[in-house]
Amino acid sequence: MGRRKNYMDDGQDSSEDEEAGRISFDITEDDLDAETAGFSGQRNRRRQTRFGESDDDDHDDEEGIRGGLGAGGLGFGPSFLPAKQTAETPEASPVKKDPVREKIRVRPSNNKPPPDPGFAHFNKHSKGFGQKMLEKMGWNVGKGLGADGAGIVNPVETKLRPARMGLSFRGFDERTTQAKLEAKARRGEASSEDEENQEQALKGKRRDAWKSESASNVKERISRKKKPKTIYKTAAEIVAETEQHQMPLSQQKIIDMTGPGIREINLADIKRTDSPTLMEVTTRLPELRHNLRLMVDLSRTDLENLSREKQSNTFKMKSLQDELGAIREKLDKDQAQLRKLEQLKTLTEQLMQISKDALATGAFNTGSITALFGEQFQILERDYANEIKSMKIDALVISVWAPIMKYKSMSWNVLEEPTWGVADVKKWKHLLTKNDDSDAERGWTRNRTQKTLTCTPFETMMNTVWLNKVRSAINNQWDIHDPDPLIQLMEEWESSLPRFIHENIIHQLILPKISRAVSDWNPRTDPIMIHTWIHPWFSTLRAWRLAELFTHIRHKLSVVLRQWHPSDESALHIISPWKDVWTWDQLEQFTSKSILPKLTLILREEFQVDPRNQSLDALIWCLAWKNLLSDTVLGLLLKNEFFSKWHSVLVQWLNLDMYSINYDQISDWYRWWRQVFDAYGLDTNKIVMQEFRRGLETMNKALGGEDLYSMGLITNSLYHEAYKYIKQDSSLGGNCIIFAASDVDSICAVHIFQALLRSDIIPHKIVPVSGHKDLEEANEKLVSKDENLRSIVMINCGGGIMIGNLFTAHEEAKVYIIDSHRPLLLDNLLEDNNQICVFDDESDSHRMAAAINACEIAMAAEDEDSDDDDFDEGEDEDEDGRPLNPRSRQRRRLNETLTPAERSERRKANRTIVDYYNQGAFFANSVSGSVYELAQQLGKTNNDLLWLAIVGVTSQYIFEKIDTARYADQVNIFRDDRARLNVDRAEDGQLKNINNIVIRSEDEYRFIMFRHWSLYDSMYHSGYVSSKLAVWKDAGKKRLNNMFAKMGFSLQQCQQVYTHMDMDLKQMLRNKIEVVAPLYGLTDICYPSFTRSYGWECCLSASDVVYSLSTILETSPAAATRLGAEIKHRHGNEDDWKPTPSSSDTAELQCGRKDWWMRNFFTAYDALKDASPEIILQGLKLCMETQKAVVRQGTSVIDKKMVKLLKNFRFVNIRNTAELPIFQHPSSLTKLGLFLTDAYREHGKKNLPIVLSSFDEEYNTCLVIALSGAPTFGDVRKKSERSTFGLAFEEAVESTKARISFDSFDQTVIQVHNNDIEHFIESLHYKTR
Repeated sequence: MGRRKNYMDDGQDSSEDEEAGRISFDITEDDLDAETAGFSGQRNRRRQTRFGESDDDDHDDEEGIRGGLGAGGLGFGPSFLPAKQTAETPEASPVKKDPVREKIRVRPSNNKPPPDPGFAHFNKHSKGFGQKMLEKMGWNVGKGLGADGAGIVNPVETKLRPARMGLSFRGFDERTTQAKLEAKARRGEASSEDEENQEQALKGKRRDAWKSESASNVKERISRKKKPKTIYKTAAEIVAETEQHQMPLSQQKIIDMTGPGIREINLADIKRTDSPTLMEVTTRLPELRHNLRLMVDLSRTDLENLSREKQSNTFKMKSLQDELGAIREKLDKDQAQLRKLEQLKTLTEQLMQISKDALATGAFNTGSITALFGEQFQILERDYANEIKSMKIDALVISVWAPIMKYKSMSWNVLEEPTWGVADVKKWKHLLTKNDDSDAERGWTRNRTQKTLTCTPFETMMNTVWLNKVRSAINNQWDIHDPDPLIQLMEEWESSLPRFIHENIIHQLILPKISRAVSDWNPRTDPIMIHTWIHPWFSTLRAWRLAELFTHIRHKLSVVLRQWHPSDESALHIISPWKDVWTWDQLEQFTSKSILPKLTLILREEFQVDPRNQSLDALIWCLAWKNLLSDTVLGLLLKNEFFSKWHSVLVQWLNLDMYSINYDQISDWYRWWRQVFDAYGLDTNKIVMQEFRRGLETMNKALGGEDLYSMGLITNSLYHEAYKYIKQDSSLGGNCIIFAASDVDSICAVHIFQALLRSDIIPHKIVPVSGHKDLEEANEKLVSKDENLRSIVMINCGGGIMIGNLFTAHEEAKVYIIDSHRPLLLDNLLEDNNQICVFDDESDSHRMAAAINACEIAMAAEDEDSDDDDFDEGEDEDEDGRPLNPRSRQRRRLNETLTPAERSERRKANRTIVDYYNQGAFFANSVSGSVYELAQQLGKTNNDLLWLAIVGVTSQYIFEKIDTARYADQVNIFRDDRARLNVDRAEDGQLKNINNIVIRSEDEYRFIMFRHWSLYDSMYHSGYVSSKLAVWKDAGKKRLNNMFAKMGFSLQQCQQVYTHMDMDLKQMLRNKIEVVAPLYGLTDICYPSFTRSYGWECCLSASDVVYSLSTILETSPAAATRLGAEIKHRHGNEDDWKPTPSSSDTAELQCGRKDWWMRNFFTAYDALKDASPEIILQGLKLCMETQKAVVRQGTSVIDKKMVKLLKNFRFVNIRNTAELPIFQHPSSLTKLGLFLTDAYREHGKKNLPIVLSSFDEEYNTCLVIALSGAPTFGDVRKKSERSTFGLAFEEAVESTKARISFDSFDQTVIQVHNNDIEHFIESLHYKTR
């Protein structure tokens, strides 16, 4: 195309260079042949064959159609043959039949080759099984295959290829003769014989073709071989010649394929239409069309090239114009910049001249930059605001500024003129550049790579001139007790100084000097209050910079306060100004540790309540600190130390004989104390007002003639009154027995109560019990035989037992029940039970008071009915003489004697009692917490008792017996005592001996024993993490591994024992868990708790101790053998109490277990008593194996779908498993139940109670427990959703007559005979609600 373009651009004629071979428009015979064939002869032949035209027709009519347009066309479609001329022209038919379809339709079906002579000859060598099958399906010999016989006739033949010849080598045909014939038959072609005849006729016709040639044809063929002479004609001449030689339209037939079908039309019809192909059909100028097409193509290409060249030139022109504009714009900028530089040069010369003149005239002494260079600086600031950095104008400014500052600084007194120079710096700050605090200016680029920063001239001047003078003044002249000059300096210069200089002054000059002053400060001897020279720095240094100093100050104050007496008010004056400076947590921790113990001691030892001669000094000393103590802390202090004495005096006063008591004096005394507390603003303190209301109730009881020392239900504020009875009876020679249940909370409570008894030298005996039968046996062997027994303490047992029918003790013996099981038996709470005292934590006081009142009404009604029965014994017949049953007599008597109001009251009382018992089983506060509260009221708390109470409360929280709210209330109380009882520094400020046991308040994770296990195993086997992540599935294990990976912990590190992990990972653990755990749904992974250190030996959390002791208590010898562990028992205490065999089956079962569970009880008891944690650590190892078994069994239950969903609960029956010996104790079975409950709840299942049964092969019984799953972690079911399985168990037993044992103190734990378990569960299914 390039050659053609150059040729046309030169304007030369094509005819001149025709011989050179550039281009030629001559029409040769080959061009005509190609044009006639449509430039695709082979393709045209295929198209003709497609339309049913043979090659013979093409050959015969070749000369006749060579010049026609209808045959060859323009090469854009199929070539059509002209219609043959006939004598008469038939009428054009609008629609013609499709010759192809007609040919296909009439294709002969007898073209199949006949079978070979040897057809089916091979059957003689076989049984002809295939032929028989084909004949059965309708096939006959000699007929083709298929339903219509159109298939092959002869079997498939093979053709032997010569040896070592490849496929189709040199045109070798792989097909056999038979295959060729069958292929032609399928295509409908002629048979081989017809083809041979046609070929022979064609050869003969061609052989004789030379005879029919005329001389003119011979000359014409000879002339064709010569090169034709080029003749040029115009388009009009060519068209005229064509029209002369054109055939009549009537004789020209056209096949129209423009529509959906093929039809034959003539040119006359086309003339009468507006067909767009008229010229293409009627014009027969192939040479002209060929030349025109070439010319059009060349012209189009030339035009496209010219267009592209024009567009390229346009773009180049525009680019050059833009470049020219940019050059001109840059030239203008450069000229403007040149003018500015010339002006800047002039200003520089002026500044230098002014500087020299000022030096010569002494103007430097004033040090006023604005007076000297103000005019020039103003011009620079106005005209060069955007070129300060590019032209380095700041360096020019500093060059004339620095000499004056250096000269002036020689006589500058920093402390007397702290603001010198700051006005000039602030005025011309736009000319003084410095590196600001953005990331880029601090040396960090966008991709967080650090770059090197260079000080600006202003920063260099301030660092070398100004800072040196300030440093010298701070180190040598500044008095730490006069902070005002330096504070003024820092505040005025803060916005103008470079950041690094400002921080340098604070961290290297000011803070070190203040720290040294605080270290040298002595609160006892220093006459200047420390807050006078520390507090002014808050606005400048900020509290976060002074936090370390605050800690040091609190420590020094704590050391001094150890020798302080509350009568010295100087401590209050020193600490009060810090109230708004320290955070509330810091202040509360400081006061709890240093102030509260002193106030407690002064009220306990130096204050006495004396109505005759009342001294208020000690109380006033304590009340003076009310603004620094929280309302709760102050209220508890007064409740435990003041009101305990106040109530005791009030009760003693009210118990005087009627001749000595004066109620007016008591009333005046009460009002006087109210005025004293109101004067100090304590009338809004809830605890104080509650104690005054309690005193008022005591006075009202005395006026009503009630016994102020009555037994029955004792609220938590009167625990110490009940203890006085024990102490009083012991002083008269009475003995004391403590019955304790076998659980962690009970053992902790026994330790605390035993410590109180030992402090008062009260002899006592500890007897562990596991059920009601143990109490009955103890009554026979111990209670009934001890004449000196006066006090029976029942810890976590006896709340649901009729005590009056249980013990046959001395008439003066009293029973003290401290039980967390609810509901309590109302018969033990009535006022006439003067020998029974029940400790209540007031958790459900309103419902319990209503139930007690209803029970008293019902008891009174029963007494009246019994009296009436004595008079109505003879009335055993009705008016008709028929006998009356007792129920009918009672109903008739009530209708006759009671008014409707009395009957309604009785029904209401009965309904209240029923509702009270039907509320379901639940737990009140921990018994160890209640006994510790008794120790607080007696003022006998210490670190060991505090730790025991913490462990007991934690056990209830872990096993979901109390909710998070009640647990948090207990933790807050323990934190106050922990701060008071745990002092880790001596008076000289040094750390105490590390071997001392110290309790710390720390958050505990919800994965089990992680300090003594690997982090991976701890999370995997904890109920919280495993249920949240579903670790029993492969996807859950993968989520656990992904969580470790997201935390940045390798799996190898996590599978190591926690003590062997890298220290860096341990320190990062808390932060990582707080960030990553919520991403996996572990939102409540921490809860508040406590830890106890055993010197350098180990550190145990409260949950660690709970898990260890619970495992020791529940592990039988068979379970220990199954776990591959061993419990080292310590014999001794259990020898005081050994059971005897019984006759019943269930009793034999209980006796068989008596020995090992009692040994476990005293082993756990010794674990808390010993100073060494050896037994607890052994229990932790055993607990690890037990927890693995719990997770394995729980996973097996879920995978094998062993859980049966009944109407109102889920049921799991555990038997025929290797882990069976482990789940023979209610505690271990409870752990499994909690695991399953959490698993189903956390994965979208309905939160239903669960009943578990564990089969005991040795005694053929099943241990059955029921759990009411909590709605969320750290919660318990609401009152409306509490477990009613205790009542349901009883109803199921009555309906099925099952052999069952209710021996446990827990209503939801029973033992059922194995043969009755199926009927029992079925009945339980209908009894639960």
